[in-house]
Amino acid sequence: PSASGATPASLTLHAINAGAQGSAILADAGGVQRAYRIGDGVPGGGVLREVRAGMVVIEGAGGRREIALSS
Repeated sequence: PSASGATPASLTLHAINAGAQGSAILADAGGVQRAYRIGDGVPGGGVLREVRAGMVVIEGAGGRREIALSS
């Protein structure tokens, strides 16, 4: 895990900007929000691979994980 103690499994998706240059706002387990673009590393050692309507795909050592937009 990263210094924040977050893992890709503990991330929460708060906002997205879908498209070829997609970005997303993710929060770690402590609730700290930050913007990420496709290809950026995320807390817990994963990489933001895709931004789709309503969800993102994070890829890491444990494989690929889809995170849905929080309601």
